Amino acid sequence: MRMNQAMAEVLANLDTTGLTEADIPPMFLDIAKEGWTTTASGAYVLAALAASGPGGAYADLVHEEAVVNGRGMVDHDLPPSGRERMEPLVRRCLAYALRCLAGDPAAPADPVLAAYISVSESWTEERTVTAYVTFCRTYPGVPPYVTDPEDYRHEALLELVAAAHAGEAFSQVS
Repeated sequence: MRMNQAMAEVLANLDTTGLTEADIPPMFLDIAKEGWTTTASGAYVLAALAASGPGGAYADLVHEEAVVNGRGMVDHDLPPSGRERMEPLVRRCLAYALRCLAGDPAAPADPVLAAYISVSESWTEERTVTAYVTFCRTYPGVPPYVTDPEDYRHEALLELVAAAHAGEAFSQVS
């Protein structure tokens, strides 16, 4: 698990214990339950999202995986600001990421699968906190999705690696 200082500060102020499938919005739980598949080009994607990519050429497998697997977390039912928004939003992301990683039948094989969770303020006038989750693998000779989480200054960023969470449905993240 790697994170930048901003994510360390976010997690230090939230309760991330006792994550369960109940923390995952139903549409995301359905995605997680469908598991993983490989595209014709060799990208490793969530089966429910395989057909959702924009199509066309991708720069590489990491690019394809990040685009197809990436989703903004459901937040329309949350308050507009404060801890009442941040805690359930982060819990949803963590529970979803851990559920998907635990459902990876290839873990802990190479190439390693990782989940990336980012939390940031929107660029709208309201500056609402939003969150995004994606998954991709690392491949020899292909630049990783994230080289160093500290390079991300405008968002809180967490990387969870499947091999580190194999067999765990959920865990405390701190």
